[in-house]
Amino acid sequence: QEAGMLEMETFFPELTAAEQEVYLLILQEKMLNGACVMLSEKESAVTSTQTYIRKKLILQPSDNLRKALQERKK
Repeated sequence: QEAGMLEMETFFPELTAAEQEVYLLILQEKMLNGACVMLSEKESAVTSTQTYIRKKLILQPSDNLRKALQERKK
């Protein structure tokens, strides 16, 4: 996971540390409730973080977040 964080800083420097953690869980295909458990956060906090990621990456609510993150990483 440490290597993933270093890679992320290269591709997504605009994301905060919390947003980077959520990003990694999205790429690992973790469901919302699984991400909440892993991060010890409430569902609303993780959902808000996903919204902030979308805004920073100029994505629409209908865009597939995982796919958009994978595409940008290429």
